[in-house]
Amino acid sequence: MKLYHYVTKGNNVLKTGLFSFSKSPNVDLNYYTKRSGCKTQAEISKWMEKCFKGRSRGIRLLIEPLQYTERTPKIKEFIESADLFEIDVSALEKDGLIEAIYVSPSVLEKEPENKNDEALFKISDLAEIDFTPNDYTILDDEKGWRFAFMRYYLFIMKDGVIPAKYIRKSNMLKVRPAQKEDALAIATINTLGWKKGYKGLLPDSILDAMEVTEKRIERTKEIISNTEIYLVAEDESGVLGFLTGGKTKNKGLPYLYEIYVFYVHPDHWRGGIGTALIQAFKKKIKGADFCVYMLDGNKRALNFYQKMGGIRYPEFDCDTEINHVMTHDIFLGFKGENK
Repeated sequence: MKLYHYVTKGNNVLKTGLFSFSKSPNVDLNYYTKRSGCKTQAEISKWMEKCFKGRSRGIRLLIEPLQYTERTPKIKEFIESADLFEIDVSALEKDGLIEAIYVSPSVLEKEPENKNDEALFKISDLAEIDFTPNDYTILDDEKGWRFAFMRYYLFIMKDGVIPAKYIRKSNMLKVRPAQKEDALAIATINTLGWKKGYKGLLPDSILDAMEVTEKRIERTKEIISNTEIYLVAEDESGVLGFLTGGKTKNKGLPYLYEIYVFYVHPDHWRGGIGTALIQAFKKKIKGADFCVYMLDGNKRALNFYQKMGGIRYPEFDCDTEINHVMTHDIFLGFKGENK
């Protein structure tokens, strides 16, 4: 799982790591001096610890790279003046470096009496992180509506530092139309997605038999050429996920468009890739209604779709046969942005 952090250009993050307030050698005191009335880094750190244990060792992480609009030139300026880093929080958790995690909701998600406070709520683990995209269209520099309207997570680090080995500089995820040259990567992601995502939901005999063969790669090339919408998400390391879709296959459904096939490489689950592909698909269909079928029992996928706005309609569920095994597919519909 990846989260994100911005640091002003000219930094040494890939050598030194990311520092919390209490550990930073070049901390900016202005913001917290105004809030706490304290003047030194040590005094402010003590004030933070009185708020709750570990706060001075916290590092803010974002669920996705920031976006800007014509109404937010200051956010554009911030993005262009900084380097974006990806943090491997799954590895941090595995190595026992995370002491606690807190979420700071957007002001739109806060209770009325807390609208002006930096409200922080403790969560139990990484599984509770909400990857629902922030709504950047509501931000407005003139009204001062910027970072307070974005959800972020405060990671309390045991030593107050995220070591450099858990950090890499991001080259920004790109979503583009698939090409025949992507067929091998797509077939590989599809295979890995089935083997890990459907473990325990389909018989091992079906999953074990799945392989990336030349025949399958050639078939993938044909599908790329003949599918209305075929998108891939990639970074500098290569293709990380794909989504296919188009007009709804079952004309009896009350939706114009449908997601046909959608997989992200298991090593990159919860890294914002699925969200990026869904957003690109929505742009392709110009904000129209759409739907998706998914294998019943896949709680991870169901949670993702529901966080993206999917609504269950059991009356459209159906049964499907996969290699002589009957499975149950559940149906989710998404309201269009034009409604």
